Amino acid sequence: MEPQRATPSMMSHAILSPQRWRSWWRKMVAETDHGAIIKQVIADGRLSNSYAFMVLISAGIATIGLLMNSAAVIIGAMLISPLMGPIVLAGLSIALAAPKLLARSALGLLVGIVLALAISVTIVHFSPLHYVTAEILSRTRPNLFDLLVAFLSGFAGGYAVVRGRGSAIVGVAIATALMPPLAVVGYGIATLSGAIAEGAGLLFLTNLVAIAFAVAIVMLWYGFLPREWQRRHVLWQSLLAATILALLAIPLLKTLLTVASETSYTETARSVLATEVSKFGNGRLVQFNMSFPHSKPLEVHAIIVSRHPDPELARLAQQALAKHLGRPVALHLSQVQTWQVAPSTALAPSVASVPGAPSLPMPESDKIAEAIRKAFPFPLRILDVDVAKKEITLLPTAESGVSLAAWRNMETQLQDRYRHWQLTLIPPAQALPNVDFAIGSSHIGDQQAEQVAAIVWALQRWQVARVAVIGRASTVGNQSFNAKLAEARARAIAELLREGGIQAHTEAEFVAPGQLQEEPQRGFAYYQSVDIRLPKSSAG
Repeated sequence: MEPQRATPSMMSHAILSPQRWRSWWRKMVAETDHGAIIKQVIADGRLSNSYAFMVLISAGIATIGLLMNSAAVIIGAMLISPLMGPIVLAGLSIALAAPKLLARSALGLLVGIVLALAISVTIVHFSPLHYVTAEILSRTRPNLFDLLVAFLSGFAGGYAVVRGRGSAIVGVAIATALMPPLAVVGYGIATLSGAIAEGAGLLFLTNLVAIAFAVAIVMLWYGFLPREWQRRHVLWQSLLAATILALLAIPLLKTLLTVASETSYTETARSVLATEVSKFGNGRLVQFNMSFPHSKPLEVHAIIVSRHPDPELARLAQQALAKHLGRPVALHLSQVQTWQVAPSTALAPSVASVPGAPSLPMPESDKIAEAIRKAFPFPLRILDVDVAKKEITLLPTAESGVSLAAWRNMETQLQDRYRHWQLTLIPPAQALPNVDFAIGSSHIGDQQAEQVAAIVWALQRWQVARVAVIGRASTVGNQSFNAKLAEARARAIAELLREGGIQAHTEAEFVAPGQLQEEPQRGFAYYQSVDIRLPKSSAG
């Protein structure tokens, strides 16, 4: 009788059989040198002078990198990563059910944390730079993805320790970045910024706990738990890990859902508002910002440019926003008239340019119009030359990257060329720039004065006589001082505007709606500034 041939289904069943997997696992565990690994992990996680020195160096590099907003310097601090030793030891102690090892790991972590915070607070305190950089703020709002990254990185770290893949630890150190969040906590303490310290502290705790438990799971897989402890102890380990991770996951999940919700609301609101503007035929949305104040209606700030502003637009747009978003909305809509001069007949070709027409002298208005077109660096939507009144009016097309100051300078240069004419250049509608201030200052220097002068000039050309002046300040430092600083900045800019004939209403936004969420994207400099807003056209 011929032997029965093995079919693919039979081979698949043999490969996937529990007995085969159990045999493979037992062989893998037997080949693992548990004693050598335990000895090495204990050595790497022990408290020593070199460990303390490396913690100080790593924390110092991380703090300086955060203040400089330098990702390259921060990565240098990640690569040193001395805290990985005690954390891996914590994972091993959980797997071995060894309270003494866990206590030794906790002592090492505690000393490392204290040293890192001490050097971080010291550097920030004596540093002339106290900016809340993007690198700092990016570590103040952890979410559930951070927990997942830390957990997966812990698996990689545990595997690297057991299998002797030391180079993989570098990737784990960069992925979880243990030291930079701890340095941010020190920054928050030094600047008395509780929100920053709290957020970064949660990120550090998330990384620490997730890595330790992930390493413990890897150690259990490789058979580090004594056989007589396995069933009972694994159950308690699992319950403990699940409980702690669930407690951590609650605020992290809440943050993730909040970010996702804010993103969805923002995109929906932008789309709805653009649709409503398009219904009026000649309007265009040029600036949009949305904030999410706590326990208040959503706030939408927008600027619309239009040849014919319509007071009904704000009311209809607010109704549409509330309907689509399903929440109360406070819409602050500013409508800017693109220009207020009629298109000129000077834009039409002269008689001399018409084929077959008799050769006639070119009118003076056409000569001037032609000369201006050649001299002006951008296309013109309107060029009106009134010979009788000796007036020239220009409306350039919108050009990205051209500031109000640049448009104003172009008008000055043309006015010098046509000194016997009254020349008016109407800048294309664009968002008014923020007026930036030095850290902790409300002093008006030459730079601020020039910015405001250009803004006054543009408002006069747009025939806007009234604006709102919003003072801001960063959340870093003493909160009472920052609130007063925001008010002082608004008053200083409003005074300059009034000198230019612009009515200015002052407000202070501190903390501005959504500021803590927006600072990582906008950057610290945005909130060391004053925002000048065009008149509100609100529907309720």
